[in-house]
Amino acid sequence: MYEKGWRMPRRTLRVAAPAKVNLFLSVGGRRADGFHELDTVFHALDLFDRLVVEVFDARPGLPEFSLVGDLPSDCSPSDNLVYRAYLRARSIAPLPAGQAVRVRVDKRIPLRSGLGGGSSDAAGMLLAHARLVGADVHSDSYLRAAADLGADVAFFLQGGCARMTGRGERLAERFEPLALSLVVTSAGTGVSTAAAYRRFDEDPQPFRSSEPLVSLLREGSVDPDDLAAACWNDLAPAARFLNVQVDRELRWLSDQPEALAACMTGSGDACFAFCEDAARAARLAARAREQGLWACATRLASSGVRLDGDAPS
Repeated sequence: MYEKGWRMPRRTLRVAAPAKVNLFLSVGGRRADGFHELDTVFHALDLFDRLVVEVFDARPGLPEFSLVGDLPSDCSPSDNLVYRAYLRARSIAPLPAGQAVRVRVDKRIPLRSGLGGGSSDAAGMLLAHARLVGADVHSDSYLRAAADLGADVAFFLQGGCARMTGRGERLAERFEPLALSLVVTSAGTGVSTAAAYRRFDEDPQPFRSSEPLVSLLREGSVDPDDLAAACWNDLAPAARFLNVQVDRELRWLSDQPEALAACMTGSGDACFAFCEDAARAARLAARAREQGLWACATRLASSGVRLDGDAPS
């Protein structure tokens, strides 16, 4: 059933938008543009938000673009990254006249967790728009739009595993995606990215090279213990200082017998731990939920944003 004013859509696209973890994050000095120089390794996860993008015949009273679903309560739809991605995409190639777009966001990735859900949703909007207008989402125009929207939006157009530099938007090297089990947790309390970087500037960490991890990834076959030992996040001390829940989460994960090692992703508050197999990951996730954490047993994955369906309704 559709709300009053909306009829059956003429076209529906369903987009899967994956989460990511930072296997490695080293923060350098502040650049002239105010951002920090980063050396980071992203890896996509088998954990997805879902976007349903519907195209309707425009009618009086219908907005050109409507965003519904699981949206942050403290963020207006006009500030949402999905809407901003639509505006950027429309400037590249507008839809034919007489059409209205509605996007429903079904969140599975925790908000403000460092797992990249908002950026991935924005990449999903770019992909859907490119399909609707018959364009290539990997063209320079869309890639520039992705980089302007957020440092990791362009990564989600490809997915897999990649080393990124600059402020996190510049692809330095791609690697064969891994397929290892892990548990992702979140206390749901969030960490302000801006606050984490401010705290980092007050107590900067020595800049680490990603080469030990990159060398493992270049080999293509990575032992989970070796991978866990090579993971690192320069923002973890700042996040642990700002949010005691992150400190407790990392300590608890590190103490669990199934966890090979525990690391934080992004600026937090989500953390992850590799496990030897899916059964151990499932046990660890169940026990984390008993501790009051959001927890998901998942795997590293190869996919970036992808279309799950494209058919007339």
